[in-house]
Amino acid sequence: MRGYLALLRRNPGFARLWYAQAVSLLGDWFSLIALSALVTRYGGENAGLAVSGLLLARFLPPLLIGPFAGVLVDRADRRRLLIVSDAARVLIVLGFLLATDASRLPLVYILVILQSCFSALFEPARSAILPSLIAPDDLVQANVLGSVTWSVMLAAGAAIGGVVAATLGTPLALLIDAGSFALSAAFILSIPRGAVNERAVEVTTSAGIPDRRGLLDGLRYARAHPAVAASLLIKLGGSVGSIDALMIIYATQIFVIGKDGAGSLGLFYAFFGVGAVLGPALMQRINNGTPERMRRFVVIGYASITVGWFLFGSSGRCYSR
Repeated sequence: MRGYLALLRRNPGFARLWYAQAVSLLGDWFSLIALSALVTRYGGENAGLAVSGLLLARFLPPLLIGPFAGVLVDRADRRRLLIVSDAARVLIVLGFLLATDASRLPLVYILVILQSCFSALFEPARSAILPSLIAPDDLVQANVLGSVTWSVMLAAGAAIGGVVAATLGTPLALLIDAGSFALSAAFILSIPRGAVNERAVEVTTSAGIPDRRGLLDGLRYARAHPAVAASLLIKLGGSVGSIDALMIIYATQIFVIGKDGAGSLGLFYAFFGVGAVLGPALMQRINNGTPERMRRFVVIGYASITVGWFLFGSSGRCYSR
């Protein structure tokens, strides 16, 4: 912790970007808990199908537009992209307040798709702007802090979001989420303009013609280097089965705490976040940074996921007994 605090003190511009990331992630988990409870309630007998639609609306757009977002980030004003992404998500989250009954469930899906698209733009822009805000020697530590922040905000945001949604209602949780994006935009605006290289990067061919093939070149490179392609697919392989869908159904249908199961869903995601923090922290003690060691960790991770699925699947029957 002392090292991270010193890192933030040495790099004030990065500190403001990190504050924006932390508060934005906190709001993200607030909205996931609130919207999951809302969709389950409106889905009625088709709650499972309604939840699947929510998760598709949340995770499919980033998968489809993510590569194109990276190309856009290379050519646009990154600071402006971050601010626009946050401002757009403020308006989108406020739109969820219009979903007051089951007939407006399609509106929820449309808004979630839009929110996911802007989130998919925010993260690569944040990663791209990072090197211009931090000393080169601090870059690795800054990236580690960003990963740890995701896990910590998952645990904290889910827990707090579950309590708020279960006790004070979904609308307040959504208002807090909208406020988090507004605060994130304010932090980014406070970064001095001179501290950021805001000029778009225009990739050109040898003839000086703008090159629009960045995405295709990346795919060709991955195809020509199977080890790189396998590394890119690691997270995808671990996400083939959606644990999110099971957690939402279990929390809202079986282990119900609070209104619409928002309390139990917050607990589920909070412990998921605790695991995301503890896993890397424990493994880091025996990680020597070599590809061979990290490949073994990938295998261990997949084996753990498989065991976890079996245990999770049997928990409902144990509870019913």
